[in-house]
Amino acid sequence: MSEVPPRVCERITRGYGPLSPSGTESVLTGQTVYPGHMFDLYTEGGEYYGNTHFHPNAGAANPSSNLIELASYDAADYAPLIVQPLLMIAGSRSEGLYLTFGAYEKALHAESRTLHLIEGASHIKAYWVPEYVDEAVSVLEAFFAENL
Repeated sequence: MSEVPPRVCERITRGYGPLSPSGTESVLTGQTVYPGHMFDLYTEGGEYYGNTHFHPNAGAANPSSNLIELASYDAADYAPLIVQPLLMIAGSRSEGLYLTFGAYEKALHAESRTLHLIEGASHIKAYWVPEYVDEAVSVLEAFFAENL
């Protein structure tokens, strides 16, 4: 495995302290680090995907190397390429809300831009809590009615 870029390490050290140069072990504990132990997002995600909405074809665990690959990819880098109408929906308590704001700010060439925050929703709870889903669907219906 190649060395983890510093910006990736900064994103994934919460709760375990610094990671080893390989990015797979906590320097403090020596334990292999799995995403479920690093962010609150993954705590809720583990419950959602692992217990309440588990699919039999899905893997049960993802080692941190997958998270490292994911964290090193930044979709916001491509936001300036968006030229069609853009709707972004995020929970106001989403752990990655700063990423949403960053991508939104970079989408300067979009025909129109809308950022809708669902008050009180975390990233994962926006998937299944009925009031959050209803709000998202309502916003999507209006967006599609106007732009399709």
